Amino acid sequence: MKYLDQEQKLIIKILIVIVSIACIILLIINANIKNIKKGQFIIPEMEQNVVEGKPTDIPKEYMYQEAKVNDDYIVYLCAIPTFKDNKLTLYFTSSEVNKGLIKIKILDSQKNIIGESGLINPNSYIKDIELSKDLDDKEMITIKVMNYEKETYYSLGSIRLTVPVRRID
Repeated sequence: MKYLDQEQKLIIKILIVIVSIACIILLIINANIKNIKKGQFIIPEMEQNVVEGKPTDIPKEYMYQEAKVNDDYIVYLCAIPTFKDNKLTLYFTSSEVNKGLIKIKILDSQKNIIGESGLINPNSYIKDIELSKDLDDKEMITIKVMNYEKETYYSLGSIRLTVPVRRID
């Protein structure tokens, strides 16, 4: 059996190091791919167009109403929001009793997301949400309301409300 000289031993050591590094890189890539497939949670941004307090002087035809999930999860919104110039007017309000931060998504009748808010603090509201799709009069949309814990952003529950839209031309 032939013995290896110093140069051959060095080449073998270098190859072992290269293969080891390649294996570590593959393990890291694999772990990141699994995390992406599982869906990492991205903390939503705060809503920029929020107004503190409750809205006043809402027209009666908007049917501004309370949606109560429990004593710590109450929101208000228009049962018949209006749509004009790619904006949905719904006066969405997070009650002062809410313990969490609220975010809403607007879904069309095919359940595609066509608009969403940022996080809304308790005792605050947004009047309008910009939509990416044109809506017809009396078209049904779903408003998905998500409640997040303030410190951890864990879910405190969500509700879906399906309402007709009143188009204003």
